[in-house]
Amino acid sequence: MIVYMTMPHNIFVQKTVVILSMLMHSVNQQCNALAAVNGIFFHSCNTPDKVIKAAAHMGISISPSSINNAVHSLSQESAARLHTLGQSQTAMVAYDNCELTLNRMTPTIEQSGDRLVHLTSGLVMKMAHGVTADDLRCSNFLWERSRVNPKVLYSPTPPRPCSYEDLFTLHPDPPHPSGLNRHGRFTAWLFLNTLFHHGPEYFRQFLPLLLEPEIIEQIPVTKLEYLPARAMPINQSKVDGNIQAIANLFEQISVGDPATASKGTRPTARGERLVDISEHVILVHGDLGTGERIQAILKRRSIERTAMQRYQPVLYVPGIFHTKMACVETNWRVFIQPPESRIDDNSIMQFVGQLRPKETGQIGSKPKFRQMHEVVLHTGTVLRLDSWRTEARHQYPSKDIRTLEDLAAQKPTYQELSNLANSMVKKHVAGKQNLFALRHRKSQNRDKQYENITLIHQYFSLYEEFSYRANAGDIGGIEALMPSWIALWKATGKHKYANFMERFWTDVHFIFPEQLR
Repeated sequence: MIVYMTMPHNIFVQKTVVILSMLMHSVNQQCNALAAVNGIFFHSCNTPDKVIKAAAHMGISISPSSINNAVHSLSQESAARLHTLGQSQTAMVAYDNCELTLNRMTPTIEQSGDRLVHLTSGLVMKMAHGVTADDLRCSNFLWERSRVNPKVLYSPTPPRPCSYEDLFTLHPDPPHPSGLNRHGRFTAWLFLNTLFHHGPEYFRQFLPLLLEPEIIEQIPVTKLEYLPARAMPINQSKVDGNIQAIANLFEQISVGDPATASKGTRPTARGERLVDISEHVILVHGDLGTGERIQAILKRRSIERTAMQRYQPVLYVPGIFHTKMACVETNWRVFIQPPESRIDDNSIMQFVGQLRPKETGQIGSKPKFRQMHEVVLHTGTVLRLDSWRTEARHQYPSKDIRTLEDLAAQKPTYQELSNLANSMVKKHVAGKQNLFALRHRKSQNRDKQYENITLIHQYFSLYEEFSYRANAGDIGGIEALMPSWIALWKATGKHKYANFMERFWTDVHFIFPEQLR
């Protein structure tokens, strides 16, 4: 191309066209890779046939009939792979609603004005980390201890219900030489990480010395093998829609009850042999609304005779990302939603007005996840840097330190900064050792702005720790944070999340067998 730029313009254009033509057409006339990819892309974008035919004549796409043959072949291959994955009995499924808006030129009597079509999309994922089918063979074990089992529900000696307080016993936090608990040590690491990344250039030299936070129980990183399931014309906003969606997904992966199929019911759309999963469990993922409707299914079907009629193998598992969304919304409910929380000059809304001045209306009323997530990250970063500046003035009283550059001019060592971060956590982050004592003082002796800032540090660092451990796969760290978040959800009115997560995590550790846990 550099050579062509030295040529006259018309010759350069001709050479460029020749090169593009060579790239678009394969040497083998029976296989045009670019045209095939473009054809599938046009099909996915609902491109009109006229446009596809014109592109096919130009050689940059395949014909509509070839596209249909390719889609049919890919669908058959995907169905066969779904069948193979379902036969292994190590598959887990996830589904969610998928809404489409269809534009109609002329409305009909049947469809006068509603252009919204409710569908359900699904994924089938292979369980990794050495999970076998025998590990999931515990459906009867769970049914004997299930809350919806009539024998357990009406038993004269029902089992003791567990609460979120039992979760404190899962990952004990022994005393540490720094005097900080596990969350305090993460907050100290967060203070150092913020200073080294966002402070003056002098502090960049300490980044190699900053170790990652301690890990409690980490999931090994593996490549996820998953297959998209066929979209289902089902509205899963109701309980019966979830029954149909689960039955449809089971049919696509060829699992179910062979006894039912032997009575004349066709086992699958392709006619494969059904695999009996009545004694196994299948993990089903979805949002909280999906979990509530699945619980309603299990409760309503609890009086049925067979395991498949009770949907006994279905075991709902909440998603970590949905939990993260609930955590960031909790911060919004604490620091932004109440009108009285915006009075303080150091309130979050005052910071939002400076960081995101064009989005104050939406953030104050109903922010999206990404907006509130960035508010927490950016505000927390600014407040931690300001805490460094404030603490440096106390650390070096003889020096006139007004900015972080003045702190860098003192040439502090990494050990000095680490000790300073530990003291900052004890002084600037809320905790039972200082916040409750401050609030019990007389009004004339209280510094309410300082109390509010320490509370912001506490809740924002709690969210950042949850986000970090979720990204790092530290499931043990997430379990250690759950009691704190369950208490916050209860305090901010998110009772559904609090009750559901309390029930799920206590079931995992105090009811589920070890291989399923």
